[in-house]
Amino acid sequence: MTSDMDELYARYEAQDAPNLPEQFQSYKLNKDKIGEGPEGFSYRALRTDTNSAVRLKVMRRRLCQNPEFPELFHRQGRVLAEMRGDHILRFERTGTHTSILFYEFDFVEATSLREIINSYAPLHPDLAALVTSQIAIGLNEIHGLKPSPGLGNLIPLHRDLKPENILITPAGHVYLTDIDMRALTDFADKQQIELPYSTRVYASPEQLLKSGYADRRSDVYSLGLILFEMLTGHYPFTGQNAYEVRQNVREDTRLRYADLYPVYRDSMIKWLVKQLGKLTESMMEHEANKRPATVLDIEGRLQDYFLGSSYDSPEDAIADFMRMGAFQSNRARKRGFIDKLFGR
Repeated sequence: MTSDMDELYARYEAQDAPNLPEQFQSYKLNKDKIGEGPEGFSYRALRTDTNSAVRLKVMRRRLCQNPEFPELFHRQGRVLAEMRGDHILRFERTGTHTSILFYEFDFVEATSLREIINSYAPLHPDLAALVTSQIAIGLNEIHGLKPSPGLGNLIPLHRDLKPENILITPAGHVYLTDIDMRALTDFADKQQIELPYSTRVYASPEQLLKSGYADRRSDVYSLGLILFEMLTGHYPFTGQNAYEVRQNVREDTRLRYADLYPVYRDSMIKWLVKQLGKLTESMMEHEANKRPATVLDIEGRLQDYFLGSSYDSPEDAIADFMRMGAFQSNRARKRGFIDKLFGR
């Protein structure tokens, strides 16, 4: 994470790992964590009945011990079961072992966008735009879902989009994970269950101001914040602790894109950075009705941005970066004054 984020992800000394055995039910567990978030831990496991790798999202013990939590946990499992798409990490089932609750997902070898931002940001603007375009496809898969009647008036949204919940495979494929997990952390807040990671730092202002209200423009805001961080290497809201940061989100007290974008010598990259800045700031408008209304609008803006480029496949371009740790632009370089003077 960038240095700006340290206070937002402060750990507490109290540990409540589930301490699952290495073998239980039809699972053989790799005890090394592959991820950790506010509500739980992620592990790789082998399903011995199918000989397939799976990802187990195991809830924190402090949540599982609350008598009201299991009902919410299983209700969210029904929500996750509705989420299907090429860019959505597939959910399989809920499970319980000695009162510890877990979700089972497909397993993919992948790196989180958080790790990429930590290691490489600021990213080349074209790379940031390519990743954003693939995230947008995943959001469209969620937003376009028609939930089954049993889920009532569910509005399909991610609601918890952040770099930790975006996985990128070596082949350049982008997966969205932990969709709508905000319900679990909101429950913890209401029950005054302190979680060891701060939540809501990528939530839109209306989610913080209106007790969790969200619509498609809320996911647009979160995506804009992620694009901002990819381009600048900085999270724009600051504060002494997560509560101050969330208050600054509510009040739109933040650093602006133009204050943070890196200085490049290449005139083409300078132009690209500024073009994406206009899109980023529009996605992060404080008032929801001033943002692009849908992710389709974002995709249209990105298509205009890529005019004149020659990226045959976004996934191939991202895969090249994942393999080499460097990004090769596929844009024709504009001739500068010296080039024209010497006929180059």
